Amino acid sequence: MAGWSSLSTRQKVALALGVSAGAAVLCICYAKYRSGRALAAPGSKEDDHELRLKIPRNVVRRLLGGGDDVIGQLSKQTAAHMEVSQLTDSDGHSELTIRGNHNQVHRAQELLSTFLQNDNMLVELHLPAQSVSRIIGQGGQRIRDISRTSGAKIQYERQPENSFCLSRCITITGSREQVEAAKVFIQKLAEDEASILKRAADSSKFRAHRKEIIATKKRDRQPPYEECSTPNTDHSPDSFHTADSPEERPAEGAEAQNMSDNTSSICKFEVPSPDFNFHAGEYVDVCVSASENPEHFWIQILGSRSSQLDKLTLEMSDFYQKQKQDKIPEIRVGDIVAARFRDDNFWYRAEVLNVLENGSVDLYYVDYGDNWVCPKENLFPLRSDFLSLPFQAVECGLANISPNGG
Repeated sequence: MAGWSSLSTRQKVALALGVSAGAAVLCICYAKYRSGRALAAPGSKEDDHELRLKIPRNVVRRLLGGGDDVIGQLSKQTAAHMEVSQLTDSDGHSELTIRGNHNQVHRAQELLSTFLQNDNMLVELHLPAQSVSRIIGQGGQRIRDISRTSGAKIQYERQPENSFCLSRCITITGSREQVEAAKVFIQKLAEDEASILKRAADSSKFRAHRKEIIATKKRDRQPPYEECSTPNTDHSPDSFHTADSPEERPAEGAEAQNMSDNTSSICKFEVPSPDFNFHAGEYVDVCVSASENPEHFWIQILGSRSSQLDKLTLEMSDFYQKQKQDKIPEIRVGDIVAARFRDDNFWYRAEVLNVLENGSVDLYYVDYGDNWVCPKENLFPLRSDFLSLPFQAVECGLANISPNGG
């Protein structure tokens, strides 16, 4: 007490104010501490909340797999501890444990539910095996492009090379928007492949039908078109035309004459090559139309032009079978003419490679790659509209291939 009495009045006032202020600060801090605990977990300890959830295997892969650590991101956002068990039950489900205070656990559960609703859609597509090969692309490049563009994760069923399975499964995982975008890309490629296969089947059916016609005529003992193998010396127009009599078709003779008069303006017509509207390294469906050896053969690129070529062949055959050759046409090297091929009753486009001394003409069939020698009396000038379709034969050779022992 002697110490207090020795203080001056000013010192006593300062000391009293300091003690009062300190007590007030302590009261405020304690009140904030109590209110904070009440908000965090009223009536319980701070970290005594625990939530256990059963999660399917595909959801676990999405939460933990790839480059997205979804569990880590949710834990960071909510400050809750989240852990996925490595063990699975009989249904293939794993257990996810969330620990934290009431708010942390509740917030983590909300975010997880939102993620599962918006970012965990899984779709399986079962497609023909040949379509899946086209979708995958060379070295998997095409399916990686689809995944990168859509943002979805795409996996495909792998099969051994000698597998005879007709279908394969493609699995798409991601948000609804990502999965739908990937499905559009994949289904478009599958539809394109189906369309190509249908056109190829139609084209093959057409070519098989031509062989049936020839075989039928041989069985009926109708004379095949053999005069093209030797020159016709009498140059009689009636010996090689297949049209009806002039009395029955008076207008067709005039049409043939008019067509012959325009030969010089047609034969040197420049025709573009087939369209190569595909990227380097891309797989393309083709048909081998003629072959000499593995180093030298001809192909046709299957697609819309295949059906156009079949239609052109039918139109040419229908037109030239009704024509009458009134005079021997003037043939020059490089001319594009209409000609038959051996005993085939269809007409095709051909280029004159050489005019032989015996009057025959060496022909190259520009849509198939075949060669044949035919008398020039059996050729017709090509109508100009029959040149609109680019020549379809593509000359090829296998790269880095040589004969055995050569």
